[in-house]
Amino acid sequence: MFNDNLLKMVVILLLVGPRSSEAAQQTATFQGFLAYTLPYVLLSLPAGVLADAFSKRRVLVTLKLVEVGVMLLAGLALADGGRPALLVVLCLVGTLGALSSPSKYGLLPELVAEPRLARGNGVFLLASWGATILGTGFAGVLLDLVGPQRRGQVGLVLAALSVVGTLFALRIPHVAAAGVRASISSTARAGWRAIVASRSLRMAVLGSTFFWTLGAL
Repeated sequence: MFNDNLLKMVVILLLVGPRSSEAAQQTATFQGFLAYTLPYVLLSLPAGVLADAFSKRRVLVTLKLVEVGVMLLAGLALADGGRPALLVVLCLVGTLGALSSPSKYGLLPELVAEPRLARGNGVFLLASWGATILGTGFAGVLLDLVGPQRRGQVGLVLAALSVVGTLFALRIPHVAAAGVRASISSTARAGWRAIVASRSLRMAVLGSTFFWTLGAL
């Protein structure tokens, strides 16, 4: 979360630029957020299928290894400074985040006993939001530290953090795969039936939709 949000904000700051018009700044910000969030819209269901078919630990470790390479590519894109390269890298980072999200959230109930699950969720979300805030806030500081001529070094910093994250991911206890080989359409139907049947789930979906809509605005 720290890496994702730091890179997202660095790219948006570079796309916006200090001397562009307000309309150009709005367009650049929209393009950056779209490149990052569109994979979440398109890949959430396939990511859920992936988390059910394979061990969630295996999915997370694999994606963390891929993240190291993506962050090195991000360094090249930042050094190049071209808008297409920056947007492509941002889309790749969003893709990794979208693919890992169901495995992250689904892994916790497999590792934590039910009486401790609420506390575990709270700690997990606190860490996630703390990393989001720190990554977003540190982006401008890091750009100032490296300067215009060494922006590629941001990618090296992020790749190093990805390596550290991979080492921590390797410490996740082994869990068996759920082994559910369902299609995307059947997963969508099952999820919709569960939401329709449960008032608590309906309220959670509405609340989450309202929260993220407000945040986007």
